[in-house]
Amino acid sequence: MENTETDRLEIKILPGGPAVIKGDFTVIGPDGKPFVPDQTQKHSGVAFCRCGRSGNQPFCDGSHGKP
Repeated sequence: MENTETDRLEIKILPGGPAVIKGDFTVIGPDGKPFVPDQTQKHSGVAFCRCGRSGNQPFCDGSHGKP
């Protein structure tokens, strides 16, 4: 099966920041329900916190950049 741009999964680890995941995927929450990203945001994908500081775990809220 050949990948196309629409079904390509990209995981990018940002230095000192989150793991950003873009592409065709589903995130299942602890309640067993799929997480639906906010489509009104300018970027697509999901950013997962790697530093443990986010108040919106497991998602990044930018806290890694705060003193």
